[in-house]
Amino acid sequence: MLAQCHVSPDYPIHVGDHEFTVRDLIEAEKKTCYPKSELTFKLIALQHYADLDDKWVNDQGVEWDFPRLIREELEQPIRGAACGGTHRLSGLSLAVKARVRRGEPLDGEYERADEFVKKYQQYAFRLQNRDGSLSTSWFRGAGDEDDVNRRIKTTGHILEWLCYSLRDEQLREPQTVRAVTYLANLMYTNYDHEWETGPRCHATHALLLFDERVFQPYDRSGEVAAYRPTASAAKKNQSPSTMRH
Repeated sequence: MLAQCHVSPDYPIHVGDHEFTVRDLIEAEKKTCYPKSELTFKLIALQHYADLDDKWVNDQGVEWDFPRLIREELEQPIRGAACGGTHRLSGLSLAVKARVRRGEPLDGEYERADEFVKKYQQYAFRLQNRDGSLSTSWFRGAGDEDDVNRRIKTTGHILEWLCYSLRDEQLREPQTVRAVTYLANLMYTNYDHEWETGPRCHATHALLLFDERVFQPYDRSGEVAAYRPTASAAKKNQSPSTMRH
């Protein structure tokens, strides 16, 4: 969460009478990298805070680096992983994006991760429902449950990962826009529903990522959107049918 919120590695952490920084937490996470274990959230965090060329030694004296971290994650299953495997896919996607930002080739484990993620992108859209929602069965197969709690959880998580991993032009394709429109309308028409915190936050983050990548580059410098619509606009938009910005 700290990495995804771009918190500075120098930000202080207080534990009792002891004072640390996020940087200390990063080093502690490196020390507990073990094979055949849950490394998803370490990859998400370390690809942001560490250099992709870094090498480190865990508390068992075993050397680690990013290619090994990616290889370990690729050997773990997607089905049955945390939140349908969307977090594992996010970690792999973010590592690939970090490599691309450095202007370096997608080779070795990075190439494997890129191909793996692309296959799941295609699969996710193949399972997309007619209303734009994404499968309520995660990646186990097609799923179209009526329960809105299940729908915000699955569509929110899957769309969040897609907004991390898709290319800019793919975010504007109809299938992506339909998923974004569905999720925005689901939350809008159920604005007074008591959503579970986790699914609500992932869904909100998905829409935020989409806004950052698709709309914000075209915002005029210094312009701030209104916090809430005027009374007339709110009345007009009571039953939204299209995505608006």
